[in-house]
Amino acid sequence: MEVEVVEEREHHARGRLLRLLEAGPERVTPRCEHASTCGGCQLQQISQEGQLEAKERAFYDALERLGGVARSSIPDARPIVPSPQAFRYRSRCRLNLRQGRLGYLERGSHRLVDIAACWLLEPALERLVLALDERLQARPIPQLAAVDCCIGEDGSGAIALEPTPDAPAGWGRRAAELLEIDGVQGVVALAPAGGAVPGPGLRPSSSGRSAGNPSAGRQGSRDRRPSPDRRPSPALRPPLIFGDPVVRRSAPLREGLTSLARPDAFSQANALANVALVRAAIEGLAIEAGDELLELYCGAGNFTFAMAARGARVTAVEGAGVSLELARQVSRTAETGAIRYVVGDAVQVAKGFAQEGRRFDRILLDPPRAGAKGLAQALAALAPKRIAYVSCEPATLARDVAALGALGYRPLRAIPVDMFPQTFHVEGVVVLERISPRT
Repeated sequence: MEVEVVEEREHHARGRLLRLLEAGPERVTPRCEHASTCGGCQLQQISQEGQLEAKERAFYDALERLGGVARSSIPDARPIVPSPQAFRYRSRCRLNLRQGRLGYLERGSHRLVDIAACWLLEPALERLVLALDERLQARPIPQLAAVDCCIGEDGSGAIALEPTPDAPAGWGRRAAELLEIDGVQGVVALAPAGGAVPGPGLRPSSSGRSAGNPSAGRQGSRDRRPSPDRRPSPALRPPLIFGDPVVRRSAPLREGLTSLARPDAFSQANALANVALVRAAIEGLAIEAGDELLELYCGAGNFTFAMAARGARVTAVEGAGVSLELARQVSRTAETGAIRYVVGDAVQVAKGFAQEGRRFDRILLDPPRAGAKGLAQALAALAPKRIAYVSCEPATLARDVAALGALGYRPLRAIPVDMFPQTFHVEGVVVLERISPRT
């Protein structure tokens, strides 16, 4: 191939493909017409086998290169777990708005790719997105910058609207009109930055139906604002809520239990692959009935309910926001086991428990992409037998595994999971065991 170098760094360079001279054995024809420009899918030109091989290699290379942990040193280093579906697997997505059109951003730019179809979305979600695009073209909502959409297991959908920074208070009252779109059961209009602390959402009495990229967006949104972190800024007005924006799906590894999600709160986008991710973490912890288990960054309970079902007494920590309220709502309305929810910053809560002399048998953490920098000392002080670290970013995972290694924890098991086929993203779980005596 002929490549133009567009960026040179000390240890690497970036290039742009000019001409393909000879196709490699793993090259395939992309299914999507937007694949060559859209920033959401980077790997559609590679076969599924080639994608899996590349992601598995990237996962273990990061552990060795950045964490000093060779694959050969991990007693149970497993191959990557494929997604059950390579296409049509996403139950949520994020789109940007430019000049009245919805779409994804071009690779390496802020230009919009108008989408006629998206092969990553579940069919019901694709229908919702296309209907929303058509509606916004016909009846634009001023100061709208981006949208997050999600659907439940029954195909019902919900939308979160994110304003531009200069949007006035109350900008989103027209969001109620979007309830007219077939399949949309709820809409959240986020407030512009500034104002009071976040609350459960305003419920305007004027609406009879009111109640109570995917580039960046393909990884799912955290509690939206618009940072990828889960915890919203404390300087936000509560959102406007129309209809019921809560969608429902089966809780992973918890038969008969329904989990809750909203478009303005983080949830895993690939429900089928998420089951494999939860199983990898739960089985790696080897939970025994009566274990005291600390879960940091619990979100809406993706791992929480499965761990409690195995007899653990779970202390689940999450920042104030929509995700924690959804987890609590499930526990209020169903039998979820022994779960105590703690509101707070994960690092500060863990440090506080360590200072109090608390001990936990096992710890699970699922931090945002930035990882859990600064947590290792507190985790070691809590002296768990095992730690399951779930990560969507191998680089920060490797950094934190190295920090835990210096404090007496060694990797026992590692499992990468292909949560996002057609993209370069890879999730994974590393289970560490204590090798130094408990004090």
